[in-house]
Amino acid sequence: MKITEGKRYVSTGEAAKLLGVTTWTMINWDKSGKLAADIIEIITVFSARL
Repeated sequence: MKITEGKRYVSTGEAAKLLGVTTWTMINWDKSGKLAADIIEIITVFSARL
């Protein structure tokens, strides 16, 4: 998990494992607006909204 500017981020694969879904599900959820994703450097990450 990476912390940037006070936010906690996990990679797409890490988020998928935590939620018990595939990385493709995470990508589809991002495209449909169910999740918010950011691109940091060259990877897509999902922020934990606590």
